[in-house]
Amino acid sequence: MSDDLRKRLIELGAPALADALIRLARESEEAGEFVKRMVETRDEKIRRVRAGIAGLKRMRSFVGYRESFALAGKMEALLEDIRSAVHDPMTGIELVAAFYGTDAKVLESCDESGGSVGNTYRVFAADLFVHYAAASGDKRRIAELLWKLAGEDDYGVREPLVPRAAEYLPEELLRELLFRAWSAAKQEEKEPHARRWYRMVESFARQLKDPATFERARLASWPELGPAACYDIAEVYLESGDATAALAWIRTVPGGERFENDRRDELLLKVHEKTGDVAEREKIARRIFRRYRCAEALDDLIAILGEESRAGVIEEEARIILASKKLSSSDAMFLFECGRADEADAYLLALADQLEGNDYPRLLPLGEAMEIGKRFLAASIIYRALLDSILARGISKYYTHGVRYLRKLDALAPKVSDWGRFQPHDAYATDLRKNHARKSAFWGRYAPGKTLRK
Repeated sequence: MSDDLRKRLIELGAPALADALIRLARESEEAGEFVKRMVETRDEKIRRVRAGIAGLKRMRSFVGYRESFALAGKMEALLEDIRSAVHDPMTGIELVAAFYGTDAKVLESCDESGGSVGNTYRVFAADLFVHYAAASGDKRRIAELLWKLAGEDDYGVREPLVPRAAEYLPEELLRELLFRAWSAAKQEEKEPHARRWYRMVESFARQLKDPATFERARLASWPELGPAACYDIAEVYLESGDATAALAWIRTVPGGERFENDRRDELLLKVHEKTGDVAEREKIARRIFRRYRCAEALDDLIAILGEESRAGVIEEEARIILASKKLSSSDAMFLFECGRADEADAYLLALADQLEGNDYPRLLPLGEAMEIGKRFLAASIIYRALLDSILARGISKYYTHGVRYLRKLDALAPKVSDWGRFQPHDAYATDLRKNHARKSAFWGRYAPGKTLRK
Protein backbone atom coordinates (compact mmCIF):
# COMPACT_ATOMS: atom_id res chain seq x y z
CA MET A 1 0.00 0.00 0.00
CA SER A 2 1.41 3.37 -1.03
CA ASP A 3 1.93 6.22 1.42
CA ASP A 4 -0.41 8.35 -0.69
CA LEU A 5 -3.25 5.84 -0.39
CA ARG A 6 -2.72 5.58 3.35
CA LYS A 7 -2.87 9.36 3.65
CA ARG A 8 -6.10 9.53 1.69
CA LEU A 9 -7.71 6.83 3.83
CA ILE A 10 -6.79 8.70 6.99
CA GLU A 11 -8.36 11.84 5.54
CA LEU A 12 -11.68 10.00 5.13
CA GLY A 13 -12.05 9.93 8.91
CA ALA A 14 -12.97 7.17 11.36
CA PRO A 15 -16.77 7.02 10.63
CA ALA A 16 -16.26 6.54 6.89
CA LEU A 17 -13.60 3.88 7.43
CA ALA A 18 -15.80 2.08 9.97
CA ASP A 19 -18.69 1.99 7.49
CA ALA A 20 -16.38 0.69 4.76
CA LEU A 21 -15.02 -2.07 6.97
CA ILE A 22 -18.52 -3.15 7.99
CA ARG A 23 -19.50 -3.35 4.33
CA LEU A 24 -16.42 -5.43 3.50
CA ALA A 25 -17.13 -7.69 6.46
CA ARG A 26 -20.59 -8.44 5.08
CA GLU A 27 -19.27 -9.25 1.61
CA SER A 28 -16.41 -11.55 2.63
CA GLU A 29 -16.23 -14.14 5.39
CA GLU A 30 -12.45 -13.75 5.57
CA ALA A 31 -12.73 -9.96 5.79
CA GLY A 32 -15.45 -10.34 8.42
CA GLU A 33 -13.18 -12.45 10.61
CA PHE A 34 -10.37 -9.93 10.18
CA VAL A 35 -12.59 -7.01 11.21
CA LYS A 36 -13.90 -8.88 14.25
CA ARG A 37 -10.36 -9.63 15.36
CA MET A 38 -9.44 -5.95 14.99
CA VAL A 39 -11.98 -4.83 17.59
CA GLU A 40 -11.83 -7.76 20.02
CA THR A 41 -10.99 -7.12 23.64
CA ARG A 42 -8.26 -9.22 25.20
CA ASP A 43 -10.80 -11.42 27.00
CA GLU A 44 -12.78 -11.92 23.82
CA LYS A 45 -9.65 -12.95 21.97
CA ILE A 46 -8.72 -15.47 24.67
CA ARG A 47 -12.24 -16.91 24.58
CA ARG A 48 -11.96 -17.26 20.82
CA VAL A 49 -8.58 -18.96 21.16
CA ARG A 50 -10.03 -21.47 23.64
CA ALA A 51 -12.95 -22.09 21.28
CA GLY A 52 -10.50 -22.59 18.40
CA ILE A 53 -8.47 -25.13 20.37
CA ALA A 54 -11.65 -26.96 21.36
CA GLY A 55 -12.67 -26.97 17.69
CA LEU A 56 -9.40 -28.66 16.72
CA LYS A 57 -10.08 -31.39 19.26
CA ARG A 58 -13.51 -31.99 17.72
CA MET A 59 -12.38 -32.27 14.09
CA ARG A 60 -14.61 -34.73 12.25
CA SER A 61 -13.97 -34.36 8.52
CA PHE A 62 -10.67 -35.33 6.91
CA VAL A 63 -8.50 -32.48 5.62
CA GLY A 64 -6.77 -33.21 2.30
CA TYR A 65 -3.28 -32.24 1.19
CA ARG A 66 -4.19 -28.89 -0.37
CA GLU A 67 -6.51 -27.89 2.48
CA SER A 68 -3.88 -28.80 5.08
CA PHE A 69 -1.93 -25.61 4.32
CA ALA A 70 -4.98 -23.49 5.09
CA LEU A 71 -5.51 -25.45 8.30
CA ALA A 72 -1.90 -24.78 9.29
CA GLY A 73 -2.45 -21.07 8.63
CA LYS A 74 -5.46 -21.00 10.95
CA MET A 75 -3.51 -22.85 13.63
CA GLU A 76 -0.63 -20.39 13.37
CA ALA A 77 -3.13 -17.53 13.68
CA LEU A 78 -4.40 -19.06 16.94
CA LEU A 79 -0.86 -19.11 18.31
CA GLU A 80 -0.30 -15.53 17.24
CA ASP A 81 -3.53 -14.53 18.99
CA ILE A 82 -2.22 -16.12 22.19
CA ARG A 83 1.03 -14.20 21.90
CA SER A 84 -0.72 -10.86 21.32
CA ALA A 85 -3.45 -11.26 23.94
CA VAL A 86 -1.78 -13.09 26.83
CA HIS A 87 0.90 -11.42 28.91
CA ASP A 88 0.73 -13.61 31.99
CA PRO A 89 3.33 -16.38 31.41
CA MET A 90 1.42 -19.20 33.13
CA THR A 91 -1.84 -18.41 31.34
CA GLY A 92 0.07 -18.32 28.07
CA ILE A 93 1.90 -21.56 28.64
CA GLU A 94 -1.28 -23.35 29.70
CA LEU A 95 -2.92 -22.27 26.44
CA VAL A 96 0.07 -23.51 24.45
CA ALA A 97 -0.08 -26.80 26.36
CA ALA A 98 -3.79 -27.06 25.47
CA PHE A 99 -2.85 -26.40 21.84
CA TYR A 100 -0.37 -29.30 21.98
CA GLY A 101 -3.23 -31.43 23.32
CA THR A 102 -4.86 -31.24 19.89
CA ASP A 103 -1.99 -32.98 18.07
CA ALA A 104 -3.46 -36.50 18.06
CA LYS A 105 -6.83 -35.48 16.67
CA VAL A 106 -5.44 -33.01 14.14
CA LEU A 107 -2.66 -35.22 12.77
CA GLU A 108 -5.01 -38.19 12.44
CA SER A 109 -7.53 -36.01 10.59
CA CYS A 110 -5.38 -34.54 7.84
CA ASP A 111 -2.93 -35.34 5.07
CA GLU A 112 0.33 -34.19 6.64
CA SER A 113 2.60 -35.10 3.73
CA GLY A 114 3.29 -31.38 3.15
CA GLY A 115 4.58 -30.97 6.73
CA SER A 116 2.87 -27.62 7.32
CA VAL A 117 0.55 -28.78 10.10
CA GLY A 118 3.31 -30.58 11.98
CA ASN A 119 5.44 -27.47 11.77
CA THR A 120 2.85 -25.46 13.70
CA TYR A 121 3.61 -27.73 16.65
CA ARG A 122 7.36 -28.27 16.07
CA VAL A 123 8.24 -24.65 15.31
CA PHE A 124 5.58 -22.06 16.11
CA ALA A 125 4.08 -23.67 19.23
CA ALA A 126 7.57 -24.57 20.51
CA ASP A 127 8.74 -20.96 20.11
CA LEU A 128 5.71 -19.72 22.02
CA PHE A 129 6.16 -22.30 24.77
CA VAL A 130 9.78 -21.21 25.24
CA HIS A 131 8.73 -17.55 25.20
CA TYR A 132 6.32 -18.00 28.11
CA ALA A 133 8.40 -20.60 29.97
CA ALA A 134 11.45 -18.31 30.01
CA ALA A 135 9.34 -15.47 31.46
CA SER A 136 7.68 -17.59 34.15
CA GLY A 137 8.93 -17.46 37.73
CA ASP A 138 7.46 -20.87 38.61
CA LYS A 139 10.15 -23.03 37.01
CA ARG A 140 9.15 -26.22 38.82
CA ARG A 141 5.63 -25.96 37.44
CA ILE A 142 7.11 -25.44 33.98
CA ALA A 143 9.29 -28.52 34.43
CA GLU A 144 6.26 -30.63 35.38
CA LEU A 145 4.36 -29.39 32.36
CA LEU A 146 7.31 -30.18 30.09
CA TRP A 147 7.52 -33.66 31.59
CA LYS A 148 3.85 -34.29 30.91
CA LEU A 149 3.94 -32.94 27.36
CA ALA A 150 7.13 -34.77 26.39
CA GLY A 151 6.05 -38.00 28.07
CA GLU A 152 2.81 -38.11 26.07
CA ASP A 153 4.40 -37.23 22.73
CA ASP A 154 3.06 -40.04 20.56
CA TYR A 155 3.48 -38.12 17.30
CA GLY A 156 6.92 -36.57 17.79
CA VAL A 157 5.73 -32.98 17.34
CA ARG A 158 6.43 -31.99 20.94
CA GLU A 159 10.02 -33.24 20.81
CA PRO A 160 11.58 -29.79 20.08
CA LEU A 161 10.55 -28.65 23.58
CA VAL A 162 13.14 -30.91 25.21
CA PRO A 163 16.35 -29.79 23.40
CA ARG A 164 15.44 -26.18 24.27
CA ALA A 165 14.83 -26.82 27.97
CA ALA A 166 18.04 -25.05 28.99
CA GLU A 167 16.55 -21.83 27.58
CA TYR A 168 13.89 -21.78 30.30
CA LEU A 169 14.88 -24.18 33.10
CA PRO A 170 17.77 -24.01 35.59
CA GLU A 171 20.43 -26.71 35.75
CA GLU A 172 18.97 -28.20 38.93
CA LEU A 173 15.63 -28.98 37.28
CA LEU A 174 17.30 -30.21 34.09
CA ARG A 175 19.21 -32.71 36.19
CA GLU A 176 16.02 -33.85 37.93
CA LEU A 177 14.28 -34.38 34.60
CA LEU A 178 17.29 -36.34 33.34
CA PHE A 179 17.09 -38.73 36.31
CA ARG A 180 13.33 -39.13 35.89
CA ALA A 181 13.74 -39.91 32.20
CA TRP A 182 16.46 -42.45 32.99
CA SER A 183 14.24 -44.12 35.55
CA ALA A 184 11.32 -44.20 33.11
CA ALA A 185 13.52 -45.80 30.45
CA LYS A 186 14.59 -48.54 32.85
CA GLN A 187 10.97 -49.30 33.73
CA GLU A 188 9.77 -49.56 30.14
CA GLU A 189 9.57 -53.12 28.84
CA LYS A 190 8.88 -52.27 25.19
CA GLU A 191 12.08 -51.21 23.45
CA PRO A 192 10.64 -48.36 21.27
CA HIS A 193 9.06 -46.75 24.33
CA ALA A 194 12.29 -47.03 26.29
CA ARG A 195 14.15 -45.30 23.47
CA ARG A 196 11.84 -42.31 23.77
CA TRP A 197 13.03 -41.80 27.34
CA TYR A 198 16.66 -42.45 26.42
CA ARG A 199 16.42 -39.70 23.79
CA MET A 200 15.22 -37.37 26.53
CA VAL A 201 18.16 -38.41 28.72
CA GLU A 202 20.53 -37.69 25.84
CA SER A 203 19.00 -34.27 25.25
CA PHE A 204 19.16 -33.22 28.89
CA ALA A 205 22.72 -34.58 29.19
CA ARG A 206 23.81 -32.63 26.15
CA GLN A 207 22.38 -29.40 27.53
CA LEU A 208 24.07 -30.10 30.88
CA LYS A 209 27.38 -30.78 29.08
CA ASP A 210 27.45 -34.26 30.60
CA PRO A 211 28.91 -36.41 27.80
CA ALA A 212 29.40 -39.48 30.00
CA THR A 213 25.66 -39.71 30.67
CA PHE A 214 24.90 -39.05 27.00
CA GLU A 215 27.23 -41.92 26.10
CA ARG A 216 25.61 -44.29 28.62
CA ALA A 217 22.13 -43.47 27.34
CA ARG A 218 23.10 -44.00 23.70
CA LEU A 219 24.75 -47.34 24.52
CA ALA A 220 21.70 -48.43 26.54
CA SER A 221 19.42 -47.53 23.67
CA TRP A 222 21.58 -48.86 20.82
CA PRO A 223 24.21 -51.34 22.08
CA GLU A 224 25.57 -51.80 18.53
CA LEU A 225 26.61 -48.30 17.57
CA GLY A 226 26.90 -47.24 13.95
CA PRO A 227 29.11 -44.42 12.63
CA ALA A 228 26.43 -41.73 13.14
CA ALA A 229 26.00 -42.66 16.82
CA CYS A 230 29.77 -42.62 17.39
CA TYR A 231 29.98 -39.17 15.85
CA ASP A 232 27.05 -38.01 17.99
CA ILE A 233 28.90 -39.06 21.14
CA ALA A 234 32.13 -37.47 19.89
CA GLU A 235 30.28 -34.23 19.20
CA VAL A 236 28.88 -34.05 22.73
CA TYR A 237 32.34 -34.67 24.24
CA LEU A 238 33.72 -31.93 22.00
CA GLU A 239 30.95 -29.49 23.03
CA SER A 240 31.85 -30.24 26.62
CA GLY A 241 35.51 -29.37 26.04
CA ASP A 242 36.96 -32.90 26.01
CA ALA A 243 38.70 -33.08 22.63
CA THR A 244 40.69 -36.20 23.59
CA ALA A 245 37.57 -38.27 24.27
CA ALA A 246 35.94 -36.87 21.14
CA LEU A 247 38.91 -37.99 19.03
CA ALA A 248 38.81 -41.45 20.60
CA TRP A 249 35.15 -41.85 19.62
CA ILE A 250 35.77 -40.62 16.09
CA ARG A 251 38.53 -43.20 15.72
CA THR A 252 36.19 -46.03 16.70
CA VAL A 253 34.77 -45.70 13.18
CA PRO A 254 37.10 -47.39 10.65
CA GLY A 255 38.86 -44.93 8.36
CA GLY A 256 37.49 -46.65 5.23
CA GLU A 257 33.88 -46.16 6.35
CA ARG A 258 32.40 -43.71 3.82
CA PHE A 259 29.13 -43.02 5.63
CA GLU A 260 29.04 -39.41 6.86
CA ASN A 261 32.57 -38.67 5.65
CA ASP A 262 31.86 -34.95 5.63
CA ARG A 263 30.69 -34.98 9.23
CA ARG A 264 33.73 -37.00 10.32
CA ASP A 265 36.12 -34.50 8.79
CA GLU A 266 34.24 -31.50 10.18
CA LEU A 267 34.48 -33.02 13.66
CA LEU A 268 38.17 -33.83 13.21
CA LEU A 269 38.81 -30.27 12.12
CA LYS A 270 37.20 -28.94 15.31
CA VAL A 271 39.03 -31.49 17.47
CA HIS A 272 42.45 -30.54 16.10
CA GLU A 273 41.61 -26.86 16.43
CA LYS A 274 41.16 -27.59 20.16
CA THR A 275 44.34 -29.68 20.39
CA GLY A 276 46.36 -27.18 18.37
CA ASP A 277 47.55 -29.75 15.81
CA VAL A 278 48.06 -27.44 12.82
CA ALA A 279 49.43 -30.17 10.52
CA GLU A 280 46.34 -32.36 11.01
CA ARG A 281 44.01 -29.40 10.54
CA GLU A 282 45.72 -28.56 7.26
CA LYS A 283 45.51 -32.15 6.03
CA ILE A 284 41.81 -32.44 6.89
CA ALA A 285 40.97 -29.03 5.47
CA ARG A 286 42.62 -29.99 2.17
CA ARG A 287 40.64 -33.24 2.13
CA ILE A 288 37.35 -31.38 2.70
CA PHE A 289 38.29 -28.85 0.05
CA ARG A 290 39.15 -31.44 -2.59
CA ARG A 291 35.96 -33.37 -1.93
CA TYR A 292 34.05 -30.36 -3.26
CA ARG A 293 36.12 -27.47 -4.52
CA CYS A 294 34.37 -24.11 -4.28
CA ALA A 295 35.19 -20.56 -3.26
CA GLU A 296 33.76 -21.03 0.24
CA ALA A 297 35.78 -24.20 0.89
CA LEU A 298 38.86 -22.40 -0.41
CA ASP A 299 38.32 -19.59 2.09
CA ASP A 300 38.04 -22.16 4.90
CA LEU A 301 41.32 -23.72 3.85
CA ILE A 302 43.08 -20.37 3.50
CA ALA A 303 41.90 -19.44 7.00
CA ILE A 304 44.14 -22.27 8.22
CA LEU A 305 47.04 -21.92 5.78
CA GLY A 306 47.21 -18.14 5.69
CA GLU A 307 46.27 -15.65 2.97
CA GLU A 308 49.75 -15.79 1.50
CA SER A 309 49.01 -19.38 0.41
CA ARG A 310 45.94 -18.55 -1.72
CA ALA A 311 47.68 -18.12 -5.08
CA GLY A 312 49.72 -21.28 -4.58
CA VAL A 313 46.69 -23.35 -3.62
CA ILE A 314 44.71 -22.14 -6.63
CA GLU A 315 47.66 -22.88 -8.94
CA GLU A 316 48.05 -26.40 -7.56
CA GLU A 317 44.32 -27.17 -7.74
CA ALA A 318 44.09 -25.83 -11.29
CA ARG A 319 46.92 -28.16 -12.31
CA ILE A 320 45.16 -31.16 -10.71
CA ILE A 321 41.80 -30.31 -12.29
CA LEU A 322 43.20 -29.79 -15.77
CA ALA A 323 45.14 -33.07 -15.61
CA SER A 324 41.97 -35.00 -14.78
CA LYS A 325 40.19 -37.05 -17.44
CA LYS A 326 36.91 -36.84 -15.55
CA LEU A 327 34.68 -33.80 -15.82
CA SER A 328 33.43 -32.11 -12.65
CA SER A 329 31.05 -29.18 -13.10
CA SER A 330 31.93 -27.95 -9.61
CA ASP A 331 35.64 -27.97 -10.50
CA ALA A 332 34.88 -25.97 -13.65
CA MET A 333 32.94 -23.44 -11.58
CA PHE A 334 35.82 -23.29 -9.09
CA LEU A 335 38.26 -22.38 -11.86
CA PHE A 336 35.88 -19.69 -13.10
CA GLU A 337 35.36 -18.24 -9.59
CA CYS A 338 39.11 -18.07 -9.08
CA GLY A 339 39.62 -15.96 -12.18
CA ARG A 340 40.78 -18.85 -14.38
CA ALA A 341 38.07 -18.49 -17.01
CA ASP A 342 40.35 -19.57 -19.89
CA GLU A 343 41.21 -22.82 -18.12
CA ALA A 344 37.57 -23.41 -17.12
CA ASP A 345 36.59 -22.95 -20.76
CA ALA A 346 39.29 -25.32 -22.05
CA TYR A 347 38.50 -27.93 -19.37
CA LEU A 348 34.79 -27.92 -20.21
CA LEU A 349 35.27 -28.11 -23.96
CA ALA A 350 37.84 -30.90 -23.69
CA LEU A 351 35.52 -33.09 -21.59
CA ALA A 352 32.16 -31.87 -22.91
CA ASP A 353 31.11 -35.41 -23.86
CA GLN A 354 30.82 -36.13 -20.13
CA LEU A 355 28.29 -33.36 -19.42
CA GLU A 356 25.25 -34.74 -17.60
CA GLY A 357 22.18 -32.67 -18.34
CA ASN A 358 20.35 -34.19 -15.36
CA ASP A 359 22.76 -32.35 -13.04
CA TYR A 360 20.96 -29.06 -13.60
CA PRO A 361 21.51 -27.64 -10.03
CA ARG A 362 25.24 -27.40 -10.83
CA LEU A 363 25.12 -27.17 -14.59
CA LEU A 364 22.72 -24.25 -14.96
CA PRO A 365 24.76 -21.83 -12.75
CA LEU A 366 27.86 -22.93 -14.65
CA GLY A 367 26.23 -22.19 -18.01
CA GLU A 368 25.13 -18.77 -16.77
CA ALA A 369 28.65 -18.07 -15.48
CA MET A 370 30.18 -19.02 -18.82
CA GLU A 371 27.71 -16.77 -20.60
CA ILE A 372 28.49 -13.82 -18.31
CA GLY A 373 32.19 -14.47 -18.90
CA LYS A 374 31.56 -14.36 -22.67
CA ARG A 375 32.58 -18.00 -23.12
CA PHE A 376 29.72 -18.45 -25.55
CA LEU A 377 30.73 -21.84 -26.99
CA ALA A 378 31.09 -23.42 -23.54
CA ALA A 379 27.80 -21.85 -22.43
CA SER A 380 26.08 -23.21 -25.56
CA ILE A 381 27.38 -26.73 -25.00
CA ILE A 382 26.10 -26.64 -21.40
CA TYR A 383 22.64 -25.38 -22.44
CA ARG A 384 22.53 -28.11 -25.08
CA ALA A 385 23.18 -30.75 -22.43
CA LEU A 386 20.36 -29.38 -20.29
CA LEU A 387 17.97 -29.22 -23.25
CA ASP A 388 18.87 -32.70 -24.52
CA SER A 389 18.24 -34.14 -21.07
CA ILE A 390 14.76 -32.58 -20.87
CA LEU A 391 13.72 -33.78 -24.32
CA ALA A 392 15.15 -37.26 -23.75
CA ARG A 393 13.02 -37.66 -20.63
CA GLY A 394 9.95 -36.38 -22.44
CA ILE A 395 8.24 -35.00 -19.33
CA SER A 396 6.07 -32.13 -20.50
CA LYS A 397 6.10 -30.18 -17.23
CA TYR A 398 9.81 -29.46 -17.84
CA TYR A 399 9.33 -28.28 -21.43
CA THR A 400 9.10 -24.61 -20.43
CA HIS A 401 12.69 -24.83 -19.13
CA GLY A 402 13.74 -26.60 -22.32
CA VAL A 403 12.23 -23.85 -24.49
CA ARG A 404 14.17 -21.26 -22.49
CA TYR A 405 17.39 -23.16 -23.16
CA LEU A 406 16.66 -23.40 -26.89
CA ARG A 407 15.88 -19.70 -27.12
CA LYS A 408 19.09 -19.04 -25.20
CA LEU A 409 20.97 -21.14 -27.76
CA ASP A 410 19.36 -19.17 -30.59
CA ALA A 411 20.59 -15.93 -29.01
CA LEU A 412 24.12 -17.19 -28.32
CA ALA A 413 24.74 -18.76 -31.74
CA PRO A 414 25.71 -15.55 -33.56
CA LYS A 415 28.26 -14.82 -30.83
CA VAL A 416 30.17 -18.08 -31.39
CA SER A 417 32.91 -17.39 -33.93
CA ASP A 418 34.32 -20.93 -34.13
CA TRP A 419 32.37 -24.11 -33.35
CA GLY A 420 35.51 -26.26 -33.55
CA ARG A 421 34.63 -29.95 -33.18
CA PHE A 422 31.09 -29.14 -32.15
CA GLN A 423 28.03 -29.10 -34.39
CA PRO A 424 27.06 -25.54 -35.43
CA HIS A 425 23.79 -24.27 -34.05
CA ASP A 426 21.78 -24.45 -37.28
CA ALA A 427 22.67 -28.12 -37.77
CA TYR A 428 22.04 -28.87 -34.10
CA ALA A 429 18.60 -27.18 -34.23
CA THR A 430 17.69 -29.08 -37.42
CA ASP A 431 18.60 -32.44 -35.85
CA LEU A 432 16.77 -31.48 -32.68
CA ARG A 433 13.54 -30.82 -34.55
CA LYS A 434 13.91 -34.05 -36.55
CA ASN A 435 14.71 -36.26 -33.53
CA HIS A 436 11.93 -34.83 -31.38
CA ALA A 437 9.37 -33.99 -34.04
CA ARG A 438 6.56 -35.72 -32.15
CA LYS A 439 6.94 -33.58 -29.04
CA SER A 440 4.27 -31.11 -30.17
CA ALA A 441 3.82 -29.74 -26.63
CA PHE A 442 7.43 -28.58 -26.68
CA TRP A 443 7.38 -27.08 -30.17
CA GLY A 444 4.06 -25.39 -29.46
CA ARG A 445 5.65 -23.50 -26.56
CA TYR A 446 8.70 -22.66 -28.66
CA ALA A 447 6.58 -21.10 -31.41
CA PRO A 448 7.50 -17.47 -32.25
CA GLY A 449 5.62 -14.96 -30.14
CA LYS A 450 4.71 -17.56 -27.50
CA THR A 451 5.20 -16.08 -24.02
CA LEU A 452 6.61 -18.41 -21.37
CA ARG A 453 5.34 -18.43 -17.83
CA LYS A 454 7.93 -17.77 -15.17
